[in-house]
Amino acid sequence: EILDGPIVWSPGLAGAVVEISPSTGALLRTVAPSITCASFVVTDPFTGDLFVNDSCAGGGSENGSVWRIANPSNASPTVTVYSSSPGVNGGMSFGPGGTLYMLDYRDGGVASITGTSSASPGQLSVVPGIVNGDLGILAEGALTNGDARTLTLAASPGADGFPLGIRTFDVSETPATATSLEVENAYANVQILGPDQCMYASMAVAVYRITNADGTCP
Repeated sequence: EILDGPIVWSPGLAGAVVEISPSTGALLRTVAPSITCASFVVTDPFTGDLFVNDSCAGGGSENGSVWRIANPSNASPTVTVYSSSPGVNGGMSFGPGGTLYMLDYRDGGVASITGTSSASPGQLSVVPGIVNGDLGILAEGALTNGDARTLTLAASPGADGFPLGIRTFDVSETPATATSLEVENAYANVQILGPDQCMYASMAVAVYRITNADGTCP
């Protein structure tokens, strides 16, 4: 069971991005082979391309690359390095405006990567004000420049005044500020926004639906 932080890699294991049948779970094909520890696959809202990183650590597995898998439905998709961080990465999430956000364990915070529709795609910078983030991340809302308005992720206690848990940060300001605690004392491997606008988070052995107190969303 992975509680928090990067996954410990075992030498000899090979990673890949694969397509499986949504009805039977059967392996249909390998979309992108030879990515040591392929993790956190996300879809670009503008091109439909897939993006994946490497979240492993140990045994020489560290790789800060973010790979772009262009035309993933084709028989032979094109795999290129879109961007790169200094080291070990975590969860990723595209904001509606196209900016990609990624947990950067080496720098202890969150990286912002310019989207495919920007004037300079793939440029990485650190989001000021967020430290000690782990595992899943969810970007919501779009500013005029394509950046997200809020980021929701788990973080350890810090200067923001909230205890350990999943919290929401307002990133429309610099530095980002924590505005609310969503779930106390919990980390989520993956966080997504459902078509019902509720948040879904995988934690340990279950997937949780996170709503307002009255059951409404967002």
